[in-house]
Amino acid sequence: MSDQEESIDAYTFIDHVDPGKRIQEVLGDIFEQNEETVRFTAQFSGPFIGLVAAKLPGLREGHELANGAYWDAGLRCETTHVIRPSRIMIPKRGSPDVCAIIQVKASDPDAVLDALDDRFGQRQEEQWELPYEERTFNYGAAVVNGTYDLLIDVGTPTRRETIALIRDEVRTVPGIDRTVSSFAHLPGNERRRDL
Repeated sequence: MSDQEESIDAYTFIDHVDPGKRIQEVLGDIFEQNEETVRFTAQFSGPFIGLVAAKLPGLREGHELANGAYWDAGLRCETTHVIRPSRIMIPKRGSPDVCAIIQVKASDPDAVLDALDDRFGQRQEEQWELPYEERTFNYGAAVVNGTYDLLIDVGTPTRRETIALIRDEVRTVPGIDRTVSSFAHLPGNERRRDL
């Protein structure tokens, strides 16, 4: 890593794995074999079937991970990096049982991120004061590079509540042009470590 480069938060959206491989097994292998970089994995339902969140020392290490461990595991995917984090929290830093990853196209991503932080910030701060098992809401977001402009992570105890949160609160933020959501039931599915 160069002296000038900062660490990078990266999200890899897996759209399929090689024939004969199962997404849960692949995610487990990726998590176990990359202790220094991979902080979260889970299977999702939606436009992508799996998500890997990683903390990378730099772009070079991201390329090495994509062309090495990810490729060898059979992952076929797209990776995005955080350009500007939410002032509250980035995606995949905690969630109740059901979460959604929302990929967003926006006319002004920075303004949308500020509006999301204003809308959800106090609720998120109140949740962080509770023990993990008592939390009923989670929010994290970031402006990212790639196909979409923002990545939003929301979670509640149920799928129905998560859908309502997206429909009634996320999609009503001015400046959001289009959203695509993928869902995960996390108990028994997620792998997580603090990095």
